[in-house]
Amino acid sequence: MNFQDVVNDLTAGRRSTGLSPFKQKMWPRFAYHFTDVVNAVSVLQSQKLFSREYALEHGLMKNDNASRDVISHTANNIEKYVRLYFRPRIPTQFYNEGFQVKRKQQALHANCPVPVFFIFKLPELLARPDVQFTDRSLALKQVVPRYHTPLEFSQLPFEDIYQEGPLIGLTSDQKKVITGRKQAEIIVPESLDLDDLKVILVRSVAEKETLLNLLHDKDVYAYDRLIRLIPQQEDYFFMDRNFVESVELLDDRMRIFSNVNEAYPSDWFSSPENEGYGFALNNDATQNYLNMTTKVILPDGSYYRWPNASLRALLLDKIELTLPESLDRYTLVINIDDHIAYKGIYERKLADADMPF
Repeated sequence: MNFQDVVNDLTAGRRSTGLSPFKQKMWPRFAYHFTDVVNAVSVLQSQKLFSREYALEHGLMKNDNASRDVISHTANNIEKYVRLYFRPRIPTQFYNEGFQVKRKQQALHANCPVPVFFIFKLPELLARPDVQFTDRSLALKQVVPRYHTPLEFSQLPFEDIYQEGPLIGLTSDQKKVITGRKQAEIIVPESLDLDDLKVILVRSVAEKETLLNLLHDKDVYAYDRLIRLIPQQEDYFFMDRNFVESVELLDDRMRIFSNVNEAYPSDWFSSPENEGYGFALNNDATQNYLNMTTKVILPDGSYYRWPNASLRALLLDKIELTLPESLDRYTLVINIDDHIAYKGIYERKLADADMPF
């Protein structure tokens, strides 16, 4: 028996997972690491994933999407390891994925506004001599056993690891056990190269543009072909969060389409979309709304900002903004609460330009 044999049994249904047919064929084949887009750029520049400890010491972690409170109370030295999971949509991801108003972040002090999945080939990863795995989360106040053989892998509680849906009819202790199992981990000391990387998964068209443009700013093009957007995003991401879905860039205007969920108090507007944009009624209530800003950068380095410094724009389903003049080329950067949400480039196509004859 080897690791591939066990994975084959899982995807073929010979070992029970409780997953739907599509997830059964896909999820058990891979190991999953999710991080924020700004960290993803750093990873792809370095061509390695690093442990939290190493990344912090060397200034490689741009956005902290882990809970410091949780990590500080664990007994497993987890900061020294690169951590991956057997599945997406784990409980930690549920709590920190997407842009959230600060009031909602306070419980775990963690946020991953623009999540990116690094998806590795699982059998190859587990076969590495320095890789270990667990049957539950390492972020627990207990010493967690670690394993490394195919036989031990075959004995993992896969139905709990891959559990989906509400935990109905269970005691609180039973729920805690299953929640911990869903976050069973694969760990590598200090760093992990990207040799077994299969796919880099993003959540929206806009976020794919953003990752590509941020990488190209750093002259990193080698991973373009791995960056994917798939129709089954809801099998990997929690799609009910706040994020930019797509952006239409034109020579004289831009249209921003977003998914919006409690991005501002419900009583601030009855129908703000009628105006095409909306502003905070109380600028100082920063715990209760997401503040969106845009910056249009011209080729000569000059730029336009919207809105002006006295206003706080809100994230709406659709926002249309008109430029002061028609432009041949510009870069649009959208920030939400000072974190990048989108970066795109407009360049007028020759067919769009007036021909001189």
